[in-house]
Amino acid sequence: MSNTKRNGTIDFMRFLFSILIIFAHCNLPSMYSVPKSIFSSGVLGVEFFFIVSGFLMAKSKPSDMPVGQASFRFIVRKYLSFMPVYVFSYIVSITVSAVTRGWDFEKIFSNIGSSVSEIFMVHMSGLSMFDEHTEFIVGASWYLSAMLIAMAVLFPFLYAKRDVFLNIIAPLLSLCLFSYIYIKQGKLSLTTTYADFPVYYGLLRALAEISLGVFCFNISDKIKDVKVTKVMSFILTVVELGCYVWVLAGCYYMPYGSWDFAVVLLLAISVTISFSGKSYSPIIFSAPVFGFLGKFSLSLYLNHYVWYRLLRDLNMKLDFGTEMLIYLGMAFLSAILCLFTTEIIKELWNTKKSDIKKVFIAEK
Repeated sequence: MSNTKRNGTIDFMRFLFSILIIFAHCNLPSMYSVPKSIFSSGVLGVEFFFIVSGFLMAKSKPSDMPVGQASFRFIVRKYLSFMPVYVFSYIVSITVSAVTRGWDFEKIFSNIGSSVSEIFMVHMSGLSMFDEHTEFIVGASWYLSAMLIAMAVLFPFLYAKRDVFLNIIAPLLSLCLFSYIYIKQGKLSLTTTYADFPVYYGLLRALAEISLGVFCFNISDKIKDVKVTKVMSFILTVVELGCYVWVLAGCYYMPYGSWDFAVVLLLAISVTISFSGKSYSPIIFSAPVFGFLGKFSLSLYLNHYVWYRLLRDLNMKLDFGTEMLIYLGMAFLSAILCLFTTEIIKELWNTKKSDIKKVFIAEK
């Protein structure tokens, strides 16, 4: 992936959709006193992440490498980019689960062994024999697995036949997959439920939405040299932010269902405008804090589920406000600690990389 300046609008939306997902997952005991429609569509925040991932995949610069080598390198880099955050979240999740559920050494060993597919991010392949009741060690990691597998499928075609993929394959594949999911299920919220063939719906979501993100890049790339007036920039800003607000508000009030597919369309429009540089959002979201929130969102996303699971298991009979405060407080605290720890590790690796390699690889 090319190293470009962070997009403040996208980073801020990453953070907001992470918050939305946290609320969607907080099926706490005290939630029974809250109207069921509240937060129920928050899981659709994942759709934003998939679309952005597709956009950035298409944005990666072609090189002279053979297709297989370039594809392998892209997927490995993507995997390594989030592994420090995932490993931290994994350690916290399995430690909390072991303590609160009273796991003995044999149980801990068994759970670590059975989560190997999760560690290598292949648990959304459809061959892991999970079902809709499965809880992974890091509860939200299904998104990363689905993203990587979908990219491993799509990137070689993008790399080898870029023009055909951008203009024909990506939009058609996205349309066909969305049509299939709509006809079969009528909603997008399914993850570890099998389709008519041994592939999870969560992976089909990833394939459809990453392909859509690729198409969004194609549109954005075609208009990048178009000069727009201040009036047009204002209109684009209104449309861009209006679509985001509409989705955020809808995810708060609307139960998931056929509305899901409208969400995807609205997000595609907003993401395309956000990356185009033709609106005023780069000025609105230019402060460094938005870049920090974007980096923080992954830590928050991967570190929240363990606390929902803990509060659910303990069932302390708390009122909704108190339970939510504990849930959000622990999620943010662990995410901050995760970001701080992983940044130190990355900095240490960057400064001591050559010395660390010498420990394991002999010089020629």
